[in-house]
Amino acid sequence: MTNEQEQRPKDPSVETRRKSAEVELSGEMVVSPIGAHIDLVSSSFNLPDTMDVLGEQWVRKKEFHVTLVGPKQRLAKRFQELHPDIAASVSRRQVRQAVSVTAEGKSFSVRPGNEIRVVQEGDKKTIVRMVEVEGMERFFEELEARLGFFIDRPPTHVTLYTLENGKPIGLHSKDELERLACPLAHADNQRLKKALGLVDVTGSAYGWGKTARLMSEDIFLDILARTEGDFVFVDLCSALSIFPQMMRERHKERCYVKAKKISGEVAAAIQLPPQKIPDAFGEQSVIEKSPPGVLRRLRETLAPQKALARKIITSIIQEVLYTTPTLNGSEEEQEARLVELFLKSFESSDIVYEDVFELREKVGRGGWEIKVPCHTGVTVRDELKSVLGEVDGDIFAKTLAFFIAKKSLPHIRGFQIVSVDVIDPNILREEGQKSFPKGFRSTEFYRRIEGMENHVRADVSQLPLQKDSVNFFTSFEGWPFYRTGSTASEMRLARNISESLKPGGKAFFFPWLVQGHTSEDEQRLETIKAYWQSLGLTFTTQEYSRQHLIEVMGDRELVLVDHSPVFAEPTDAFQVLVLEKPKAVS
Repeated sequence: MTNEQEQRPKDPSVETRRKSAEVELSGEMVVSPIGAHIDLVSSSFNLPDTMDVLGEQWVRKKEFHVTLVGPKQRLAKRFQELHPDIAASVSRRQVRQAVSVTAEGKSFSVRPGNEIRVVQEGDKKTIVRMVEVEGMERFFEELEARLGFFIDRPPTHVTLYTLENGKPIGLHSKDELERLACPLAHADNQRLKKALGLVDVTGSAYGWGKTARLMSEDIFLDILARTEGDFVFVDLCSALSIFPQMMRERHKERCYVKAKKISGEVAAAIQLPPQKIPDAFGEQSVIEKSPPGVLRRLRETLAPQKALARKIITSIIQEVLYTTPTLNGSEEEQEARLVELFLKSFESSDIVYEDVFELREKVGRGGWEIKVPCHTGVTVRDELKSVLGEVDGDIFAKTLAFFIAKKSLPHIRGFQIVSVDVIDPNILREEGQKSFPKGFRSTEFYRRIEGMENHVRADVSQLPLQKDSVNFFTSFEGWPFYRTGSTASEMRLARNISESLKPGGKAFFFPWLVQGHTSEDEQRLETIKAYWQSLGLTFTTQEYSRQHLIEVMGDRELVLVDHSPVFAEPTDAFQVLVLEKPKAVS
């Protein structure tokens, strides 16, 4: 979202079809001379009359049903084999009567599944949706009792479309299903689901955020590893800051890995022989003077991975690494400052972080892992005091804070991700609420996004950034895909990006061609690249194939193919430009 927003018309019929296709359907069983099926109300599947997808023209069936008993099951022949004294016509009549009596008075409910298949046999092709039929098992158990033999359960499905020739295909066994209905390739499966209106489009912004992360993360991690000191990351034209929040969460996870390692070193040190513990902690300790029982209890309190005190220590270290305290002066002064912070946290913090798999049970709803803070009601100081007593607990707390400060200091570095957009944040929040279902908005992840704590409302052509202050810029479906205005304003933005980048910093622009570009547009972008080159910056261009991007997308991301202006462009490949500001030569 930038200065020039493109309003794309929404297709309400897609969402209507999706909702109507998810409801549980009911139906009555119809018994005919050739079998038995559950009739469904046609309007229950609100589908287009015709579709052009997967290289075929498809025609919607006039009626929908689920076949439970069909001729290929050979029930009459199997019944006659058990009763060789009866004629074939009598066997067929008795089987049909058994099916009718068994079905009488029974109700069936049909729940559409998530699996769609294309079935092919000779010149016939159909599109089927697998379904679950509640009441089917009871029906077959009673029918088996009447007929006297076991009946294989059919692969329950509804045929939705045929080719224009209208020829159906019967699927009466799992073997037939596997032989005639091979699973589709991921991209084809998603195209078909979207044509049927079965993809939930309410999470397109989340999907785009995830796609942006997957595209840029390798470059980001490389520049992060190769730079020292504070790291500043700016996402231009960010709209609702989902992609930046994803990157913050992943950075916090990296801090957790480091914190867990440091708390593990505490556990290792406390389990050394008593006479070696003071050397490990770097100063005199009260532990070596404590009775053996006290040392054993302290080890039980701090050493096990699941020990509450160790979990709290890990969360304290993680929070310090993530929030990045301001440290000035010599190394000793910085360590002293960290010791103060850890001692204060030992007294006040009772938080542990727990893994939460948010919305994992909702198909297509994201399924991400996040750590959320949980209050325990216990502090590290409480735990030490319960083992060592008031005085010795305070002494060891200082020893522990000193040890952790020394281990943490090399990992302390500022890390900030700032999102920038010209649109009013309140409008962005409103759009976010439309883009995500209510269940998503109740998550911890979304609440952090909606808070917009690191968001700046600004025109990207007038960035409020200091010189040499940014390590990494990103822009997805932003500049220069959307024009920011006059050529002068775009050159001003190019200059601001160049001046704001730190030596060794990079910028990632996807896509690099403006929407509906002309030869004049291409020349304008070449002028910008030439300008950067004249300032000593280097750049590389990469191409992302449309097909590759679609192949790696899931349900959420694939919505972009229909709803993103980028994917509406008539091109087989999208161009990315990666700009780099060389490090100063010393």
